[in-house]
Amino acid sequence: FEVAEAADDGGDNFQVDAIRIEGTSMNDTTELIALEGLSLVAAFKSPLVDAAIQHFQNRIAALGGQAIPVKEQADGHSLIVGGPAPADAQSHETLLPFQREESFYLSFDNGNLIASGLGEMGAVYALSEIETRLRIVDGKLFVAAPAWTDVNGVKTYFSKPAFEMRGEYINVGYNEKGVTPHEWTREQWNYYVDQLVLAKLNRLCFYIWVDTFTMYPGSELSKNPLNRKMHEDWQYVIDYAHQRGLKVTYMICGTMIPRDLWLAHPEYKADIVYAEHGFTAVCP
Repeated sequence: FEVAEAADDGGDNFQVDAIRIEGTSMNDTTELIALEGLSLVAAFKSPLVDAAIQHFQNRIAALGGQAIPVKEQADGHSLIVGGPAPADAQSHETLLPFQREESFYLSFDNGNLIASGLGEMGAVYALSEIETRLRIVDGKLFVAAPAWTDVNGVKTYFSKPAFEMRGEYINVGYNEKGVTPHEWTREQWNYYVDQLVLAKLNRLCFYIWVDTFTMYPGSELSKNPLNRKMHEDWQYVIDYAHQRGLKVTYMICGTMIPRDLWLAHPEYKADIVYAEHGFTAVCP
């Protein structure tokens, strides 16, 4: 979550080519916190937190465990989502606004496992951290505890993001099976968005590639069924990403037009190497 200093490229940008989430490691010294017998209490009430809790319960079911019963109040044996932050929470006066919204705490005190955030997405990321730490050991459900620090006698873990924009950029198009996800099902899109949240990213950027996958008035080529499906799918993806708390950025290239219009109007053709190689680039 906290990223080491990026390679010096003269700016603040860097790129990750792929993300693979396999969970945190566990060794002989890892503390295991049993979840069986615990109840779940949502102290932070919001649609984003509700969605994170549902995803958390689904993950437990996928591992073969039993859903954690939901209660209104903690009873000393509870997983509290959005619960009270440790006593030193207000000491982080140097946090930037985005860090205040997205930083999170885990703490373990008197039998209660608390996943709290200074803001709404902090609570979501706190539960995401616990989700990546779920373990089935001898048929029982546990959480692999992080490296705790001691805060006034309470076991505590604090994490803050280092960058305000943390996202993955995805090209959609090419019409090549296995290259881009233009034929993903909505279940596959849900899984992909959920993985971004588990990785504690906060943005999804996409670009619709190929000169037939944008809709222009007067272009018959752009009105094919695959194109229509792609746009409808992305309406769904954007809605679902927003439901999980992600921002979405559409990367648009206004100088690419459908091929039939490009071929019908040679005067539109841009005098650049891309156009020479057949890309439907026009002069802006």
